[in-house]
Amino acid sequence: MSGRVVVVGGGVVGLSCAYLLRRAGLDVTVVEMARTGQGTSKGNAGLITPVRAVPVPGPGVMSEGLRSLSRSGSPLYFKPSAMLALGPWLSQFARFCNRPAQQRGVAAMSRLASGVVPAYERLRQSGVGIDLHGLGLLYCFLDDRRIPGALEHLHSVATGDYRRPEVIEGDAMRTLEPALSPAVTAGFVLQEDRFVDPEQVTAALHRAATACGVDVREHETVQGFDVTDAAVRGVRTSDSVLPADHVVLAAGAWTGALTRSLGVRLPMQAAKGYSLAFRPVAMPTHSLFLHDARIAVTPLHDRLRLAGTLEFSGLNRYLDPRRVEAVARSSAPFFAGGLSGRTDEWVGMRPILPDGMPAIGPLRRYPNVVVAAGHSNLGMTLGPATAELVTQHITTGRTPAGFEAFSPARFGA
Repeated sequence: MSGRVVVVGGGVVGLSCAYLLRRAGLDVTVVEMARTGQGTSKGNAGLITPVRAVPVPGPGVMSEGLRSLSRSGSPLYFKPSAMLALGPWLSQFARFCNRPAQQRGVAAMSRLASGVVPAYERLRQSGVGIDLHGLGLLYCFLDDRRIPGALEHLHSVATGDYRRPEVIEGDAMRTLEPALSPAVTAGFVLQEDRFVDPEQVTAALHRAATACGVDVREHETVQGFDVTDAAVRGVRTSDSVLPADHVVLAAGAWTGALTRSLGVRLPMQAAKGYSLAFRPVAMPTHSLFLHDARIAVTPLHDRLRLAGTLEFSGLNRYLDPRRVEAVARSSAPFFAGGLSGRTDEWVGMRPILPDGMPAIGPLRRYPNVVVAAGHSNLGMTLGPATAELVTQHITTGRTPAGFEAFSPARFGA
């Protein structure tokens, strides 16, 4: 098969697309405005969580966000000064914060989530050196009265191969995970979940892609597109014009600006996520979810990464120290001996659409332009599975049955 593909974006989604498209026989160029893997993918928690691959909107989410206006440390935070600019997008988002809309989203996401771990395994088998770790994701509770509600919520929204877990109580939690403090009263394990080191994943994808002939261009910015006969035939960058038979827009939160330059409105918003690292007294053997704090925890070599929050404050890279401090403060009670040696403070732009689901598929106006963005906090989980869909569409011209729900056209794009 011949064909020239320009992939815009060098995160986990873009690199996965580039690698699979090149293996399918196409000539592929990746354009990344900074360095590959150093954007939103870099500070990700690294959880591979098919069970929890659900849309962000749901019952109570808007009311929780509105309550956060006066609490800058809230896990979900709407910045007051950004509310006017966010208003039109939030009104769309609010329409999906109900049970029927959530259930429709869960049904769609379950089809994508079921292929998450197999997609990673296929990358590994093809020679991409990804290390997939895990004994499951251990949910931890300081207040065991929250467990029934958490289990019921998981039961109602879980995707993938979900099996209701058994509750572990008291000292059995510390037998399973000695790094936990006595304040952790109970928990349970989602056995299906795994974790990765995000930087190791993107570095492995970069190496594999370049080894099989992908042209990766870092520190190069897309400045426009050349359009002929309802198709994009060239991508203009800060350094050159790249001929294209197909274009993949996998630029995360910046994808909406790219589609706007084509006259297509895709309501992409940035939701900031924060992470930082510590060196604990004892390193956990599991990845953890600190339920009371809404923080994901991943053991990465000699560091423990803590990641969380969803901050709506517009598209900017400002790191709010209050948010970092809130993550650190709310996590400390879970660990025996506390946490010390804080490092690697980070903020990233999680791309989110009003219904909380990614946009995967061609633009209606320009069918040779395929969007692969809007994964919110699930980019690392869904990246390789998304790339398989993109590759199948570009190489066959067809979208697999059941995945129409992810079309950018659902927003009129």
